[in-house]
Amino acid sequence: MKIYISQLDEFSKLEHIVKEFNVGLEIVTFANAMVLDSKEQYTSELRGYINKVSNVSFHGPFSDLVPGTNDPEIRRVVNKRFTQAFNIAREFNSQRIIYHSGCIPHTYWEKQWVENSKAFWKGFAKDKLDLMEIHIENVFDEDYPLIADIIDEVNHPNFSACLDIGHVNTCSTKSIEHWIKGLNNRIGHVHLHNNEGVLDNHQGLNKGNINMIKTLELLKGYCPEATWALEVFDIKELQESLQFLKSNCFF
Repeated sequence: MKIYISQLDEFSKLEHIVKEFNVGLEIVTFANAMVLDSKEQYTSELRGYINKVSNVSFHGPFSDLVPGTNDPEIRRVVNKRFTQAFNIAREFNSQRIIYHSGCIPHTYWEKQWVENSKAFWKGFAKDKLDLMEIHIENVFDEDYPLIADIIDEVNHPNFSACLDIGHVNTCSTKSIEHWIKGLNNRIGHVHLHNNEGVLDNHQGLNKGNINMIKTLELLKGYCPEATWALEVFDIKELQESLQFLKSNCFF
């Protein structure tokens, strides 16, 4: 099992955790699209510590970026921002990049949104999937079929879902088990954190109302090849979560 921790704090505070647990790092610096306009400043800083990490993953930009939009000008901007992030991830030999689905329920007719999304992702990913894995992450999505439809349409082994279990717990009325069984081996990457089902507050694995042991066993059973990334804000809870995974033989 390949495990990453998300770069949700300064690397100086995470470096000892990366070494102690021998995990990869998921870079979130470029999840803010505005950072892409000051690329050199941030890539220079990143080069200062990236050689201390064995495995790297990147989180792409997401705020206000909706691949399924009807507006061709917005699609142009989405493509630009996603491509900028992809190219930076390539510079750092990232093995994967994660983008949000951009789905906000009830703002589009579902069929229209999924058809727009299929067209966007087929165009965006066609010359990239032999270079890096691309994962679509659920956020506000109510159910998995829209993401599943997009993945099936693109139909490439390096194009898959990033299942965020904390987002399911706060934003979907469907169970995490329902999502895991439905997406099945379409899941290539997983974001792990816990909450009480109200706020997306990225707590440690042993804090919140998600039955974590059951969830992790389901993930192992239905998508055993998927990589996992811990998205936990608090450093102490992050360490406790890694120890939780080790103590329960998940890595």
